[in-house]
Amino acid sequence: MKIAFASTGQDLNSQVDVRFARAPYFLIVDSETRNYEAIPNPYITGRGVGYAASELIGNKGASAVVAGSFGPNAFAVLKQLGIKVYRATGVIHQIIDDVVNNRIPELTAPSGFGPGFGRGPGRGLGYGRGAGQGPGGGRGLRRGQGRGYGRGGW
Repeated sequence: MKIAFASTGQDLNSQVDVRFARAPYFLIVDSETRNYEAIPNPYITGRGVGYAASELIGNKGASAVVAGSFGPNAFAVLKQLGIKVYRATGVIHQIIDDVVNNRIPELTAPSGFGPGFGRGPGRGLGYGRGAGQGPGGGRGLRRGQGRGYGRGGW
């Protein structure tokens, strides 16, 4: 069985990356011989990386894939390709047998993203020093932002 891992490194002692499509490497492992191929992820940046990374895994002949999380696009493509999707963290060489012996449940829905990803407001109030995406400190000419002139009062 060929298992694809989203990996932080290029060998079996590497950790499973928490992000499937943005992992630095993919390791394609033969579960019987433990031979593997390390593939640098060419889709680590940009948009639509879930789809492209899933196609890459499918073209390598993997029948299962393991990562810390899967977005909805990647999950949908992997399922369409008939690839089993597993969520796990830890060292890759320790997880291989867990996948083969069904000790990790197969995912039935996208697992989303862990904390710290995305562009949300974070855990604080987000006001900082005015350099972020806060409410803004400018007067904006008080023109109602497209709702008509003269509502702000000069």
